[in-house]
Amino acid sequence: GNPSAGATQVKSVVMNFVKRKTPFKLLAGVANIRALFLFLGFLIFSQNTERQGRWRTIQRISGSFLNASAARYPSLMRRADPDLDLYRLKEATFVGHGSGTWNLHAYRKGVISGLEVFEKIYLGDSDGIKKMLWAYSSVAKHFAPSFKAPSLICRLKGNWLVACYFQFLPEVRPIDREQLVSAAIRFQECVDDFRWDGRSEAIYDFRRDAMYAQGFTALGQIVRSHGYSESQLQAIESWLLGPDVPCRFAHGDFTTKNVLRDGFVIDFDRSGYYPIGYDLGCLTGRFHDFDRLEKVKEFILMRFEPPGWKAYVSILFFASIFAAKKKLRRNVSDYYLASLVAEVLQQLRKNGVFL
Repeated sequence: GNPSAGATQVKSVVMNFVKRKTPFKLLAGVANIRALFLFLGFLIFSQNTERQGRWRTIQRISGSFLNASAARYPSLMRRADPDLDLYRLKEATFVGHGSGTWNLHAYRKGVISGLEVFEKIYLGDSDGIKKMLWAYSSVAKHFAPSFKAPSLICRLKGNWLVACYFQFLPEVRPIDREQLVSAAIRFQECVDDFRWDGRSEAIYDFRRDAMYAQGFTALGQIVRSHGYSESQLQAIESWLLGPDVPCRFAHGDFTTKNVLRDGFVIDFDRSGYYPIGYDLGCLTGRFHDFDRLEKVKEFILMRFEPPGWKAYVSILFFASIFAAKKKLRRNVSDYYLASLVAEVLQQLRKNGVFL
């Protein structure tokens, strides 16, 4: 618990290592042990902290594991969770640098019993793993055979971490951006008959999603200067979560990196049973640079043909949320975003919904 004492212990580990190495061995080992030092520091500093704090710390440094030996990764992870005994993968290597709220950002591939697998480590009780397991167990059969998900081969549970092993896809070829809209429409058609009556907030409450939350906060700040309030946005959320709005399966991150040319759809960690139009609104807001309400209305009505005004309002609202999040990185007009919110409120009043 004491940072000063922790730093002293880390320094001692480093110096002992240096004393045992020749200069040439030391240079060769620096890249491989960098992650180990960071990891030891994490263990020392966070022994007495709560689980979420420990998770945020190990997640922040997990990208540094890419400099370590993939074969030694299981021993590193056992220091974080002694009950997590990862597979000793044959031909183990790190692949890519991931992102996500509820998974570590170091991924391995390797071989188990002749099968090439992809390893992903989650916080055990997180929304991310709940969503992924729900999508695989309840929804995947509905979008087959037009789309397919890599097989979930097995899981290993520790005390607070869970390792999942998926079918490894040797050739990941994302679809072109121009194909994304048509793919999203086909995907929605495949899952249109899926219904779910569960009560897990991780599955139905889109407000828990980190990307959505960032967009909501950004939009609230923007529309305030145009005469709207955050309470109005919250009222729209409540209406969308209410019994009057139909829900459908949403992938939650239907992007070119997650939709592949051979029909595979990957990464269901943001999926949910959300208001109809969630994915289409997300796609509209994130990947299309509109600057006027008339253009986005035409795009939604012509390309998506939403089944009724509720779906139209839902798509428009989620487009405003994810366009506001995009504004954090790119130039999106405040006036344009405010006009989307104004259109949503007008459509609700027009159809007898007074918030």
